[in-house]
Amino acid sequence: MKTIKRIVRVFIYFFKYYIASFFAIIIKTIDKEKRNIWIISERGDDARDNGYLFFRFLIENYPNKKVYYVIKSKSSDFNKVSTIGNWVEYNSFKHFLYFSLCSLRISSSVWGGDIPFSDYYKKSGLWKKEKRTAIFLQHGITKDYMPLLTADNVRLDLFVCGAKQEYDYVLNSFGHPSNVVKYTGLARYDQLNNFKTKNFILVMPTFRRWLQTNDLDKISNSDYVYYWNHFLNNRELISKLRRNKLKIIFYPHYVMQKNIDMFNVNNKEVIVGRIKDFDVQNLLKECKLLITDFSSVFFDVAYMQKPIIYYQFDKDRYIKEHYDFTKGYFDYERDGFGRVVYKEEDLMKELSIINDNNFQTESNYIERSKKFFLFRDSKNCQRIYDAIMDLENSKKRKI
Repeated sequence: MKTIKRIVRVFIYFFKYYIASFFAIIIKTIDKEKRNIWIISERGDDARDNGYLFFRFLIENYPNKKVYYVIKSKSSDFNKVSTIGNWVEYNSFKHFLYFSLCSLRISSSVWGGDIPFSDYYKKSGLWKKEKRTAIFLQHGITKDYMPLLTADNVRLDLFVCGAKQEYDYVLNSFGHPSNVVKYTGLARYDQLNNFKTKNFILVMPTFRRWLQTNDLDKISNSDYVYYWNHFLNNRELISKLRRNKLKIIFYPHYVMQKNIDMFNVNNKEVIVGRIKDFDVQNLLKECKLLITDFSSVFFDVAYMQKPIIYYQFDKDRYIKEHYDFTKGYFDYERDGFGRVVYKEEDLMKELSIINDNNFQTESNYIERSKKFFLFRDSKNCQRIYDAIMDLENSKKRKI
């Protein structure tokens, strides 16, 4: 039965894809302006990252551009987009049609919501024949070797980098032509030069590949759930939070949000954050301190020169089993923007030191931040736009 349903889904997908392609040819012939549509997205169900912020920049600064944002109307972020306008329902026939019409697609995820049913699109190999311009805004700074992002596995016209060291690494290791990889800065970093902190600590770990399963017992009994639950309910931690009138917001990764009820706290000082209730960018801007493990969100906090602690209780397994991990240019001990700890007792000690220092970042970590992020001028979106226009103009010259 499952096989039959899958065959039907695949048939419907290709039916929509080719029907939309057919109508797109007719529409482009009748209306030349429809040849220059840009579609932009993140994962298709969110609007809080580089995709949304670049979309907003385009609408505010280049209103004559025909730019459309792809998102589910049921998304908790939908109102942010609908108030601006120019939105398309994710995976609707209109999405297929606009995808067929567009000359340029932009996303913060390499197989993101700009593509209808991107998994089918990827597996079918249609991307290898792609002629429209593909812009990869990135979800965060790339620090490790990721086969998914190499030229052998994805065709890109622009690979945006957020730091000079990252740019050098991607250019030399991922196989893309030199004119594809550009150091512009990430779109969302334009928002990080003006912020006010609030009295809370953000705890934001990434997910684990081996926990992407429907076996709930395996997840609930994992070291991952155990160690984070143990820390969030640490009596010394709760006492410290109360004395200093602090809160902790524990915000699990997007992938782990569906298992959020496995993280249990018995005190009002710790808030378990659901994706519908919090905007990640606001959390990063407003926190006094970030505690993470390997999540690349620490780069955002490092950009703002706030204190960071890396709690890596399962480092060996993470390196061995998580997403074909191959160490890149970044070493946490050598290059990190805060101390690395492996035990909860050491995490508590480091937390006490930072608290006693009034959450001031140590000077050596500030210097690392300055050297890592050369652009701090809130012009990243403009540089991305200029890079896109250079691409568009060069293609016109070749015609």
